[in-house]
Parts: sequence; structure tokens; C-alpha cells
Amino acid sequence: MTSQENKTVSLAEVNKHVPRLNRLFQDISQIRFQLKDLYTKLDAAGYPPDEIGEEDSDVVSIPNEHLRDFIVFRGLLDTLKDWILLVEEHGCKVSDVELGICEFEAEIDQRDIKLSWRFGEKEISYWYEKDQEFSDRKPLETLLNPKSETQAAPFV
Repeated sequence: MTSQENKTVSLAEVNKHVPRLNRLFQDISQIRFQLKDLYTKLDAAGYPPDEIGEEDSDVVSIPNEHLRDFIVFRGLLDTLKDWILLVEEHGCKVSDVELGICEFEAEIDQRDIKLSWRFGEKEISYWYEKDQEFSDRKPLETLLNPKSETQAAPFV
């Protein structure tokens, strides 16, 4: 995580960031789609990007007809990493890039928790204990109204 590490945030703070997070993850999804397409092409040609080192000598061994795709792949991968850092500047940790899942450390009623958000959600509506995972998330009302804690969050 960035310099935001170990910073707890309020629900109101986090919800202010959700529209921007949705836009960022929309772009991340497009970058990931392009990366998958290029990876498939390069892999089918016998040049899977994850098996080619960072050294110039490794890159030079790629024939010209595949070199452009490889260079674009590496550039997009760097761009994806930068976009993830942009997301994390909003005080969250990206726990699943593919699904667009972020978690924010928060404290509600002197209880340390994680607020959970997934790409496409309009606001933070779920939470889970710090030692739990996304699949354990519960609706916020179960935290604010403990009598409803038996309700499970839908996993879409």
C-alpha cells in the first residue's frame, strides 16, 4: 500500500471516493482486457511475456513481427501498476484487481474493521472483520444494528 498504510478512514470519507474508484476501475478493466489479448497472441506465437526477462538480450530475441506486441504489453503492464497505485492513493488496498475489490481500514464504534467495496457498487455497503476476507463481508447495517448480523452479503 502507499503512504496511506494503516490509516483508518470514516465511511463518509470513503464514500466520497467511490465515483472516482468506479472510473479508475473502468479504465483498469480496459487495460486488463488489452493485456489478456496481447498475452494470448504472444503466448500462441511462443513468446509468453511472463517467460521473457527484463534484459535487452531477452527482448532482442523476439522476432520483429511480435516485438511491437511485446513492447505494448510491457507498457500496458506498467500502466496497470500505475493505475493500481492511483486507486490506493484513495486510502484503500486493492485486494483483487480482476474483480475490482478494495478494502479500507476503518474504525466504527471503537471496532477495527475493513470496509469492503467492489467495482460497480455505488457506495460502501459492506464490511468484514480485519482477519476475514471478501467472501465474509456483511451488510453495514449488521455492524450498525447487531441484531441483523445473521444476514449474509450477496456474493455477485
